[in-house]
Amino acid sequence: MSAWLQQHRSAPREQAATFSTLGDKARRAGRWGAASKSFGESALLYPAPDTLSAYGQALLHERAAVRGASGAPLAQQQGDWREASAIFATALAADDQVHTLKPAERKAIADDATCLAEAAKGGPAPASCAALRLYQAALRAPTR
Repeated sequence: MSAWLQQHRSAPREQAATFSTLGDKARRAGRWGAASKSFGESALLYPAPDTLSAYGQALLHERAAVRGASGAPLAQQQGDWREASAIFATALAADDQVHTLKPAERKAIADDATCLAEAAKGGPAPASCAALRLYQAALRAPTR
C-alpha cells in the first residue's frame, strides 16, 4: 500500500471522489450493489481509507442480501467476512500512509477487521462486532 500511494501521488483523485459520491448516494438509497461497485471503483483510482471502509461496509450489505435470498451455507458467509476483513485491513494500511482517519474511526475499522477475521475462521466473534451485526441484520432483512 505504501509503495502504491507513493508511486501514484498524482492519482485521479477527482474521478475517485466522483465514484465515492455516487457510492454515498447509492448507500443512502439502500442500493448496496451499486454502492459497493462505486466505492470499489473509487478505491481502484485512489485507495483512501474512508473509501475502502465504505466499500467493505457496502460489500457486506450486498453479500448478505444475496446470501439471505439464496439461503447460502455458513462457508460462503465466512468467505464474505474474510473478504470484508481484508478490505478493512487495507483501509488501515492506507491510513498508515495518509493519516486521514480519526482515532475512533480507525479503532472501529480495526475492530471490524479483527472480529470478522475471527468469525471467518469459525471462532467466536464478540457480541460487539458491529460489522458482523450489520451483516446478520442484512441477511435477515426482506429483499426488495
